[in-house]
Amino acid sequence: MAEIQEDILSPGNMKPIPEIRWKVGFYIRVSTDRTDQQNSFENQRQACSLTLKQHPEYRLVKIFQDEGLSGTQARKRPGFMSMVKAAERGRIDLIITKSLSRFSRNTLESLQFVRKLREKGCHFIFERENIDTRQELSEFLLTLFSAFSQEESRSISENTKVGIRMNFRLGKARWCPLYGYRKGYQIDEAEAWVVREIFGRYERGESLSQIRDYLEQRGIPSPRGGAWRSGQLQQMLRNSKYAGELIMQKFYTKDHLSHLPIKNDGSLLPLHRVRDHHLPIIPREQFDRVQELLSLHRWNAKKSNVAKEA
Repeated sequence: MAEIQEDILSPGNMKPIPEIRWKVGFYIRVSTDRTDQQNSFENQRQACSLTLKQHPEYRLVKIFQDEGLSGTQARKRPGFMSMVKAAERGRIDLIITKSLSRFSRNTLESLQFVRKLREKGCHFIFERENIDTRQELSEFLLTLFSAFSQEESRSISENTKVGIRMNFRLGKARWCPLYGYRKGYQIDEAEAWVVREIFGRYERGESLSQIRDYLEQRGIPSPRGGAWRSGQLQQMLRNSKYAGELIMQKFYTKDHLSHLPIKNDGSLLPLHRVRDHHLPIIPREQFDRVQELLSLHRWNAKKSNVAKEA
């Protein structure tokens, strides 16, 4: 028995086992979820497999991914944030990404996350830029290439805005789902009668809460399903699309990093109005009367609040 064990354990019969040194997490991302971007996703996956074959010292922990999400805000990318938590907990100590633009298009954010996780013992490799934070000068190169990536994002954002605003000037708007209409602003009579009922009841003096109760008693689901809310009804009553009017550029984005929407009052960018853009569900005259009632009720509510405070 001893002779058999000695034969099995002899150096000639033992295969060398590669030392596992790095717990690796790959991060891959595509900025849209369109079908023509799926090849990019698959290409990134194949690149991960090739890297693992070339480096036996790497042990794959997980491939983290985000699909159809912008790279300018990390907190809105669940795959990215999951990777950060894994690094903070010591589950991974090396993050590999195809390029800095896949990792983040925000220079400050890139540097903050890299520095934060390096303090936890996690390093980064950005393959396209040939940056490895385990090496000297990586901080300088990271800052430089991150700035290039952010500027590229800004340029793409500005070009996109130009195209959208040109379409606004031509009276072309992107379709957004609207209760009472099908795509292309074709009236959906199964929902349009509910819209007419809401406008008619408010014009006849019913409050928002009374209209809400009426809809719930009839078992009519809200546009998002479930119960109706007074604020939801008020938004519908103020929506000029029900009168056939399209108002474009009501909001604009503050910048390409924050993506913060700002209501447009017309002072910075023009509001584009197209009357008779599509068939109305509510006659223009009725819509205008309802707007007057809404303004009157709002004014009365303010006076009542002032009186209470006095």
